[in-house]
This record gives sequence, structure tokens and C-alpha cells, in this order.
Amino acid sequence: MYVFINLTVYFFKKQPKSIESAVFMVGQTTMLCDNQTLDIDGAPFIRDGRLYVPQCAFTQALNAEIYYNETTGTINLTKNNQTFNMNIDENVIFVNGTVQTIDTAPTIMDQQVYLPLRPLAEFLGYDLLFTADQNGNVQTVIVTQ
Repeated sequence: MYVFINLTVYFFKKQPKSIESAVFMVGQTTMLCDNQTLDIDGAPFIRDGRLYVPQCAFTQALNAEIYYNETTGTINLTKNNQTFNMNIDENVIFVNGTVQTIDTAPTIMDQQVYLPLRPLAEFLGYDLLFTADQNGNVQTVIVTQ
């Protein structure tokens, strides 16, 4: 008798060099890392006033490692000896083992994990600059160290 288990685990390793700046453009499947245009596998979007970015783009932009277990919905992020553990659709994050509440949760859209940029970037010590169009709609987010 054979039992087949559907288990998908994604692991994205950090980039070898530190990135000084990244620019995410709402609705675009490209981003800028240190002024180089890179294709990303999903477009950042805004939901309830919060910017979400694909987990792969987050990893690349912030030079972090992300481990995602599709079966459990668990996301583990590490960077510079800091660890962050969270689950899809939950507003709780463990930062180095300490429970924190965030105002938005990781989500799945089009079979892809999206992370809320602001809380994670701020926990990691990054600065964010939002630019908007004439109607006040966010168009780009610049992330710097």
C-alpha cells in the first residue's frame, strides 16, 4: 500500500550581497534593487491600506532567507540572526521568540504568498518612503537600510 502526501516546501536563500535600496511598484511585476530592474513573480498590491509584496521579492530586496511550508501555512524568515515566525492569515508574529501583533497578516493570492511589507521591514530596521500620485494613491515604496 502506498500513501502519497502532498507537501510543498519553499526555501528562498538570501542573496550574497547586501542590497542598499529596493523599490516596489504597485501593480508592476518588476522591482528595482540597487537601480537594477528585476522581474518578480507577482505584482505588489494594496489591500486595506497595506502594501503586500511577493515573498520571493521580499527575500531578494531585504537580503533575507524565507522558508514557507504550504501544508501548515507557516512562514519562517531569518536575517542577521533575527528570526520571524508567522502564519498565513494570522496577525501574530514571533520576533526572536517574542509574540507581537501586527495590523495585517501574510496572505495568499493567485497561489502565491504575499507578505505585508511595512511591519517586517521595520522589524528588520529598514526605512520606508511611500510615493503617491496626485490622488494620494501609493505608487511606489522605496526601502533603504
